[in-house]
Amino acid sequence: MNPISAAAVLLLGVTAASAQSLDDLKSDGRNTDHIHMYIENLPMPRAAASPIGHIDAIDPLTGEKKWRVPLTDLQIWSATLSTGGGLVFTGKETGEFIALDADTGAQLWQFQTGSGINAQPVTYTHKGRQYVSVLSGIGGLYWNINREALKNVPQGGSVWTFALMPD
Repeated sequence: MNPISAAAVLLLGVTAASAQSLDDLKSDGRNTDHIHMYIENLPMPRAAASPIGHIDAIDPLTGEKKWRVPLTDLQIWSATLSTGGGLVFTGKETGEFIALDADTGAQLWQFQTGSGINAQPVTYTHKGRQYVSVLSGIGGLYWNINREALKNVPQGGSVWTFALMPD
């Protein structure tokens, strides 16, 4: 017997409208074999009302799309974490750590961490209680290319841990 039921398995993906520009590919003469030098991850043009990307849930056994949540402000650089209890956790660059319903994609909960989240959430059990932890602290490539959009998000670093409610 397979301990994981087909209903509990989802393949989650975060898509974003972005592109790479090779127009200004240059070499400084020292590393001519590294063709990836100076390639930028640039936003693609999009209509004002269209989403910048999506969180998609796909049944990996059938390939059927289960749900899609549009991202309307900034793309997500945090990974997603799904639990056996039907929750999906991820974080936003604006600092919200969110929980989605794994069956519908509906947002069930959010917490403002005070800085952007671009880390992988993790889960563990201690003394029979399940916890979810995530790092908060904006920085990296996305912050560098979107400083204007993220100018009101404080930099900083912290670890947040949340206890999940028992069934």
